Amino acid sequence: MPRNVARLVELPTWEPGAIVPWSSGEAIAFLQAAADDPLNPAFVLPLLYGMRRGEVLGLRWADIDTDAGLIPGPPADPAHPGPAAHRPR
Repeated sequence: MPRNVARLVELPTWEPGAIVPWSSGEAIAFLQAAADDPLNPAFVLPLLYGMRRGEVLGLRWADIDTDAGLIPGPPADPAHPGPAAHRPR
């Protein structure tokens, strides 16, 4: 192929919008609306514990310490592995 014709295309510019977090009222309304959804725990964990999507998706039931009320998170320092713990904020 003598040339890459894709280089002739002018790409549109994109500017990220401002991030506007939900108010507590909006978060409560969302959780109430999603109460019967099978994915409800996946909605609660980021809002209540501040967990990221990858942390929620990687969570297993065996990871949760129900007696202590702890959900493990990623290590705070990769040089010193060990689970961090999430508690409600």
